[in-house]
Amino acid sequence: MRSSRWASRWMSSVSLFVGLAFAGGIAHAADADVVKIDSGALRGLRGNDVVAFKNIPYAAPPVGDLRWRAPAAVQHWTDVRDATAFGNDCLQNRQSWDKAMSSRPTSEDCLYLNVWTPNAKAGAKLPVMFWIHGGGFTSGSGSSPLTIGDKLAAKGVVVVTINYRLGRFGFFAHPALSAESPDAALGNYAFMDQIAALRWAQRNIAAFGGDPAKVTIFGESAGGNSVNNLLLSEAAKGLFAQAISQSGGGRDQWPDLRRDQPEKPSAEAIGVAFAKDVKLKDATTAQLRTLPANKVLGDISLLNPEKKTWSGPMIDGRIVKQPVVTGFAAGKQNKVPLLIGSNGDELGAVPSFFMGSIVKELLPRLGGSKDAVIAAYGSRDAFNASFASDLNFVEPARTIATAAVKSGQATYLYRFNYVIEDKRDDLKGAPHASDVPFIFDQLDASGEKISGADRAAAAKLGALWASFAKTGVPNSEGVGNWKTFNPADDQLYEIGTSAVSIAKAGTPGIDALRKHFDGGAPAAVASETKSVASAAAATTISSPCDALIDTKLAAGKVVATHSVAPPDTIDIGLKGVPPLPVQAAYCRIEATLTPNPGSSIRVEVWLPPKDLWNGKFVGAGNAGYGGDFTSPYLFMGGAVARGYASAGTDTGHVGSAMGENSDSGASWALNAPDKLLDYGHRSNHYTAIAAKALINAYYGAAPKRSYFQGCSNGGREALQAANRYPDDFDGIISGAPANPWTKALAGMAWNARAVAATPEGMPDAKLALITNAVLESCDLIDGVKDGVLEDPRQCKFDPKVLQCKGADAADCLTAGQVDLTRKIYQGPPDAKKQSLYPGFPPGVESIQWGEWITAPASKHAFFSTEFFRYIVFGDPGWDLSKMNFDKDVVLGGEKARNILDASPDMTAFEQSGGKLILWHGWGDAALTPLGSIQYYEKIREKVGPKKTDEFMRFYLAPGMAHCLGGPGPNDFDMLGKLEDWVENGKAPKEVIASKYAVDYARLLGFPPGEPLRTRPLCPYPQIARYKGSGSTDDASNFSCAAPKKK
Repeated sequence: MRSSRWASRWMSSVSLFVGLAFAGGIAHAADADVVKIDSGALRGLRGNDVVAFKNIPYAAPPVGDLRWRAPAAVQHWTDVRDATAFGNDCLQNRQSWDKAMSSRPTSEDCLYLNVWTPNAKAGAKLPVMFWIHGGGFTSGSGSSPLTIGDKLAAKGVVVVTINYRLGRFGFFAHPALSAESPDAALGNYAFMDQIAALRWAQRNIAAFGGDPAKVTIFGESAGGNSVNNLLLSEAAKGLFAQAISQSGGGRDQWPDLRRDQPEKPSAEAIGVAFAKDVKLKDATTAQLRTLPANKVLGDISLLNPEKKTWSGPMIDGRIVKQPVVTGFAAGKQNKVPLLIGSNGDELGAVPSFFMGSIVKELLPRLGGSKDAVIAAYGSRDAFNASFASDLNFVEPARTIATAAVKSGQATYLYRFNYVIEDKRDDLKGAPHASDVPFIFDQLDASGEKISGADRAAAAKLGALWASFAKTGVPNSEGVGNWKTFNPADDQLYEIGTSAVSIAKAGTPGIDALRKHFDGGAPAAVASETKSVASAAAATTISSPCDALIDTKLAAGKVVATHSVAPPDTIDIGLKGVPPLPVQAAYCRIEATLTPNPGSSIRVEVWLPPKDLWNGKFVGAGNAGYGGDFTSPYLFMGGAVARGYASAGTDTGHVGSAMGENSDSGASWALNAPDKLLDYGHRSNHYTAIAAKALINAYYGAAPKRSYFQGCSNGGREALQAANRYPDDFDGIISGAPANPWTKALAGMAWNARAVAATPEGMPDAKLALITNAVLESCDLIDGVKDGVLEDPRQCKFDPKVLQCKGADAADCLTAGQVDLTRKIYQGPPDAKKQSLYPGFPPGVESIQWGEWITAPASKHAFFSTEFFRYIVFGDPGWDLSKMNFDKDVVLGGEKARNILDASPDMTAFEQSGGKLILWHGWGDAALTPLGSIQYYEKIREKVGPKKTDEFMRFYLAPGMAHCLGGPGPNDFDMLGKLEDWVENGKAPKEVIASKYAVDYARLLGFPPGEPLRTRPLCPYPQIARYKGSGSTDDASNFSCAAPKKK
C-alpha cells in the first residue's frame, strides 16, 4: 500500500526527472547566477541577458576502470562549483585547418556540457536546444568558438552543448570487453555519452529555466548522424521532443559488433588488430584500460581514420540496431517532429584532386548501377562534382524524410544554400558545415570577411531554428509556417542568399541513386541487403542471458530473456511516468509459474553480470493489492546495482496495486481461491524457488545468502515468508507491514465510515491546523524543537482545544471534526468497546492524512471496500454503507485471517537461524505504527524476549511517512545492516537515517545530494536523545537511550 500522495509527487518529479525538486533554479540575491542541480551547486557568468554555465560534469570521468564502459554517475560536490570557463575537450588530433577547433586542453576526462540561458528562473519552461557537434566522430567539442550559445539563447531558448568521447575512446570493441560484460551495451560509448547527457538535461534543465518536455536535439555532420541514430534508439526514447538533423547522412556502412562480413571485419576483429598493433596479442581488459592514452588515440583524424585498427561506430544490437535508412523505412524511429536537410554543395570546397580519391572509394557501392547513375548526372564531370555529396548527405536526407512522412512523422525538408558574400565567386553553393556559425550567429569566429547581409542572414537562420524548437514547426520570414514534406510534390525549403523559397528536392542524379538503393542493381542491392541482414543478426547473437530461455523450472517456464544495461531504461508501469534509467547491467528473465490449477504467477528475475555478482539473492516485495511490478522494480533496480541477483512477482494476478485501472483492487479475488492464496503468501515462495534455479543456471552456483525486503503489503509478505517459509531466506526486512491484514483493513473501514459521518469533512487546511497545534504542544518533549516527535505516544493532545467557540471558521474545528480526529487517534473498538486495533498517533496529520484517511474517496475507503467487497462477501455491489461493523469485522477475520495475516509465532524462523528487521515510520498514515508495536510485542511473547533479541530488531523512524518521505529522516540502509548481522554475526544497533531534499531520489536511481538532516534510529524501545550540544541536524549529536518514564 504505497501512498498515492507519494505516487503523485513521484510522478511529477519523474516527469521533470526531479529537475525542479533538486534545483532551486537561478538565484538572484547574494548568490547571483548560482543554480543547484542534482550533483551540487554551480556559479555561472552573466553576459548581457544570458547566463552561461560551463564545464558541468554530466558523467564521471571515463578514465581508468571506467574507460570503455557506459557513463557512470557524477560524484556529488559540496562547494559551489565554478562554471565560468570551459573544461577539457575530449582527446583528439586537431587539424590546423579546422575553423571549429577549440583551444581547450584535451583529456580522457572530458564528459562535460555547457548551458546558456536567458534571464529566467526555474519553472520558466523555455524550449531547450541540445547541440551535438560534428567532426566525423574524431574531433570537435561543445566549446567550439562557432557554437557559443549566447546569441542563440537570446532568442528565448536554453542552449546546451556537450562533449562526447571521440575516436577509439568513443567507439571500440574487443572480445575481452564483450566477455567481461556480455549483457551490457558495448562499443558505441560516444552514443551512450550523448544519451547520458540527455538524461542529465531531463533531470536538471528545469533549474536553468528550461522545459524538459520541450528538448530539441540538433546536430551537424557526425552530430546530425547522431541525431538520426538517437531517433532510432530505444534507449533515447522520451528524452527529447523534436529533432534537427543537419547533413547527417544515413547510408553508413558500419561494421557489426561481432560478426565479420565480406571485406568488412567485425568491430571486435578491428579491436583485436589494434591490440596487436600496440603489442597486446591476447589482451585483457586490464591491459586495454591501462594503455597510455596517446596509444589509444593514435593518429586518428578526419583525414586519417586508421580503418584497419579503428572501427568507428558499429551495429551493436543495443544502441544501434540497424542502418539509419533501414530503421526509418521500417518505421522504428521515435516519431517526433523532424527538421532534416543538407547543404547546397556539401563537398564543393574539397579540392578536385582529393575529390577524385573520394569518388573512387565510393564507386563500388553503385555495383551494376554505376553507368546508369553516371549517365543520370549528364556528364562524368558533373557526376564527380556532386556524387559524393549526394550519396553521403543529400539523398539520405530526402530518403529519411520520405520514410518519416510515410510513417506519420511531421517532417520538414530543407536545403541550406547561403554563401557569404565574400565567397560567392568561389563557391557554387553552401559547403559542408557552413550552416553552423549562421545558426549560432557566430560568424565572426569563422575567420571569414563578414558583411551586414551575412549577419542579417545569421540572425534569421537562428530565429528559424529557434521557432522550430518553440513550436515544432519551422517559421521563416516571407513564408510563415512551413508545410511538412510531401514526397509526391518532392519540394523542400531552400534557405538561399536572398530568402527562403520552395525548390525541387530531387535531381536526376539523386533519383538514380534512390532507384539504385531501392533495387536497381541486383549485385549492389544484394550487398546492401546482406549488410542489413547481418546488422539484424547482430542483435540476436546468443549470450549467456539468451540461453536461460531453455531453463527448466519446476512449476512454470521462462517466457522471455533480455540483456539490459545503461543507457537502457525500464518502464515501471505507471501511466504518465517516463521510463527510468537502468542503474546497472543485468539479465532480465520473465517467467510464468503455474504451481496450482488456478495459479498464474508472473515473475521477473534480474541477474547482474557474472563478474559483478556478489553471490547473493534478494527478493523484492510488492505493494497494495499487487498485480503489477512497479514496487518490485524499484527495489530490484537498486539491488542489482549493488551486485545482488533479485526477483519480484505480480503476486499471482494482473491488475494495479493502487487502483489506477479498471482491473485493479481486489476484483481478481472473486471466486478465485488459488489467486487469493498466491497473493496471501505463496507467490513469493514460488518466486524464490524459481529465482534460485535461474541463479544456479546462470552462474553455475547457488546463492551464498538469500534475503527479502518489502514495505507495506511487501512488509506483510516479508513477515509471511519468515512465518510460513522459514528456510527460503537467511534474512528478512519488513517495512511498515500491512499486518495483521484483517485488523488493519478493519481500521481503514472505521476511518472511512467516520469521515462519511462528518458532513463538513476535513479540509487539508484544518489538518495543518491540527499538526501545528500538536507540535506547539509536544515538539519539545524530546528536547529538540525540530518539527518531529521522537515518540508521539508521549504527546497527550486533545483536538478539543481547537474546537470553534461559535460558527465554523478556518482557524478552528467543528465539533464533528473534533470527534473525527479523536476517532482516528483512537482506532476501532470491538463489540465489547475494547480496542480492536490501534489508531494513528498525532503530529503528522498534514503530511498524509488527506490522501489516506480524510479525503471523501480516501485510500482507506478504497482498500477496505475492496477487501470486504471481494474477499469477505464476494459481492461486487457491496459498499461500506452496508457494513455492520461488529459482525463484519469478525467475519472478515474468519474468512481471511489464515490466508492474509502473518502469525507472530516466529519460532521456526528463529530456529532456522534467520534474522528479521522490522521498521515503521511514526508518521505513517496508511498503516499505523502502533500496530507494528503490538505485533512486535506478540512476537516477544511467542518466541521469548531473549530469543527475540537474538534474531530480531525493530526500529521506529520519527516523522517518516508511509514507506518513504515525511518531515523526518527516512533514507537508511537496512539491507547493509542485515547483511552484517547474517554474515558476520554483528547485531545492528543504531541505524543512521538521512533526510534529503528529494526523499525518493535514491530509490529512483538518482544522486540524492547532501543530506539536510541525519538522525539515529534506535532499536525499540530506545529513542534518540540529544546530547545537548552541536547541530540537531547531525546524528553524531544524538545517542540511543531508554525513553524517560512519565
